[in-house]
Amino acid sequence: MPPSENIGVWFQRSGSFSLLLCVFAEIYFLKNLTLSSKIVDNNINIDKKNFQIWFTVMKSYTENLVHLLTVISTMIWGYGDIIHNYSLS
Repeated sequence: MPPSENIGVWFQRSGSFSLLLCVFAEIYFLKNLTLSSKIVDNNINIDKKNFQIWFTVMKSYTENLVHLLTVISTMIWGYGDIIHNYSLS
């Protein structure tokens, strides 16, 4: 860490990095859940009704979690130095 910048700025920068991780996580999880759905649709030995319930719950949970983390990361990216300075006082 360069001595000219304080820890609040680095905390703020971590928000941009975590935002990128959230975007990649959303793409990765939704792609894999969709792939799982296609595999089940082609397999006749799996109970599709139970899988559809599981798939809907997992997709909803994943989307909500990633969206929450995206909002938090964006807040840190935009206001991380203020949050850090406020938390110390």
